[in-house]
Amino acid sequence: MNKSEAQLNLEKLPAECYAVLLVNDNLIKIRAGERGYYRLPQDFPKRECALKNLTMDQLAEAWNTEMGITPEQREAMEIGSIFGWEVPGANPDIYNKQQEMPF
Repeated sequence: MNKSEAQLNLEKLPAECYAVLLVNDNLIKIRAGERGYYRLPQDFPKRECALKNLTMDQLAEAWNTEMGITPEQREAMEIGSIFGWEVPGANPDIYNKQQEMPF
């Protein structure tokens, strides 16, 4: 039995990652294979950002790095959670070192 594009993409992704909801700059959690995102309490992330002089995006990146998640995986997780896990953007292999889609 052949694996679907979604299954192939999900094999390259972590179970979850942190990202930032652009409309309100809140930290969110994305889970592989699931549509949408999970809201997180914002008190701790906002205090952490203020204490370390970080943006919310920098904090998400730091937490992802601590969990061994690459920027390419985060980008693929963001795309997959919005557009579906079978789309090319949900494959972290398509991103180059500058995190740009190669087309």
